[in-house]
Amino acid sequence: MRVLLLSGFPARYVAPSPLGETQIIAGPDWPDAQTLAGQWLSLRTPVGEYDLAPLLAKIPVSQRPDVIVSIMDAGWRNVPGNFNCFGGTKVLLVVDSRAFASSLTDMARYADREPFDQVVFLKDQDHLHEFLEAQAPALAFNQTAALRAGEGPEELARIPLARAG
Repeated sequence: MRVLLLSGFPARYVAPSPLGETQIIAGPDWPDAQTLAGQWLSLRTPVGEYDLAPLLAKIPVSQRPDVIVSIMDAGWRNVPGNFNCFGGTKVLLVVDSRAFASSLTDMARYADREPFDQVVFLKDQDHLHEFLEAQAPALAFNQTAALRAGEGPEELARIPLARAG
């Protein structure tokens, strides 16, 4: 599986774990970096909101992702949009949701605006109910899951999905 990981975290702060066989990391603190053979390792994005289509256009067919995983945190430094331009699986990872306490509604609006297949809370899953209550009605039919502390993405398939609505 080829993964495009979108992150507002710099590598020196949180180096991401591999989520697939191959992975490209993109975010405002990541450089445009390729191997000597021309394979993308990382891509720089603007800070804040940006259109995903030009980023995907940079990636050659041989590296096109099967899955896009977007990490959202309270900093709102990495806010990709236009996920409709991508036909594969789209996952929103919500980290540190306690920092969203004053903006859970904004997070729900963002998750509703984009066609995410799953919204995953990596920690603070006690905020899951608040997120579901704050969300727009259309999001209520999206699948939502919560990973318990210490579990990685490979455990996602074994965790029952909660469905609202």
